[in-house]
Amino acid sequence: MKSWFEKLTTAAILETDSTEIALWKRLFSGAVFFGVFNLFSFGLVLYLFGAKYTGMGMFVYSFACAISLSVLIITKKYFWFQRLHLVLLGVAPVFYTIFMGGVLASGLLLIWTMWMPVAALAAGPRKEAIRWTMFSLLLIISGSVIVNFTPTFDQPSPILSEVIATMNLLSVGAFLFIILNNFVGQRNAARNLLQAEKARSEELLLNVLPESIATRLQEGETVIADRFDGVTILFADMVGFTTMSEQTRAENVVAWLNDLFTRFDRLVEARGIEKIRTIGDAYMAVSGAPTPRDDHAEVMVDLALEMAREVDTFCAENELDINFRIGINSGSAIGAIIGTSKFHYDVWGNAVNLAARMESHSVPGRIQITFQTKELLAGQYQLESRGPIEVKGVGMLETWFVKSSP
Repeated sequence: MKSWFEKLTTAAILETDSTEIALWKRLFSGAVFFGVFNLFSFGLVLYLFGAKYTGMGMFVYSFACAISLSVLIITKKYFWFQRLHLVLLGVAPVFYTIFMGGVLASGLLLIWTMWMPVAALAAGPRKEAIRWTMFSLLLIISGSVIVNFTPTFDQPSPILSEVIATMNLLSVGAFLFIILNNFVGQRNAARNLLQAEKARSEELLLNVLPESIATRLQEGETVIADRFDGVTILFADMVGFTTMSEQTRAENVVAWLNDLFTRFDRLVEARGIEKIRTIGDAYMAVSGAPTPRDDHAEVMVDLALEMAREVDTFCAENELDINFRIGINSGSAIGAIIGTSKFHYDVWGNAVNLAARMESHSVPGRIQITFQTKELLAGQYQLESRGPIEVKGVGMLETWFVKSSP
């Protein structure tokens, strides 16, 4: 529940106001509200102790503040309100100084003129603060000179001048604390927001890029490309997906794909393999890039077997009859960041192309590998020779199906 003061300082804020203007309205409304009581207190002290003209001037100023604040709350128009009070803040202390016969005799009332550029900077466009600063300096110099050629309306005693000077210093200190406290609060809020946005950006970056690549990108590398001598690439493609998509509601198809590929993602992450992308019902992953590892072939084949088991579980849970072709190949490849805005990490090379051919030439429900991958497995898995097959763009090639681990 809002306090009465918060309700007062937010009463002039419109839903269409920017965050900056809303902040200015709150700050200036609060300052003027306290100014009503501050001016009335000064005026009362001055009036009771003989400085009647100056005291009445402050009563008028206090009344003007109250009226203008009410008008602001009704009209919601800020800039006339801001400029009015900036002018009053600069001009009024000059008149009070003249009424009381000098800067010292007035108890340093002229010091309030210097608050004009401070208020302009704290609650208005920054570029305007320079003009208000020059105006305040002109008023201070002019007031200090003019007072020597004008009649004195009040004759304050030395004690009254000291009392007013003390009140001025206390008031200026209080207003300075309020403004600085507000500034520190804004700075801390901006810092926390910046840190939160930075963490969010880093999290989003890690969602699309490998951690090591994201780190290099954050450190300033603009072109990231590496050659890897030993990687293993996997392609998996759902069989009959197009037919199923045409016969099933789109929401169901998306839900099934999301569920299944999320399961694949967990398997990939658990093994430190890098998912490259999904295209429709196709899934691509690489092991050995961007972080090289000696067991890239074994861990990828292990992933393929687990993916096949996960597909069986998924089909049983959802009463579906789908299958995947999976192809694997090992060799050298290049890994790099592709794109400048919607960038992603990708790998390419002959080894990648052949892995894609292993998938497209495979058999539903089977995991097909090349000779290069077979050699790296070193008898760790049961393999079934498929014999030579015609591979598009390559020619006759001997391949194997992975049956299981020993």
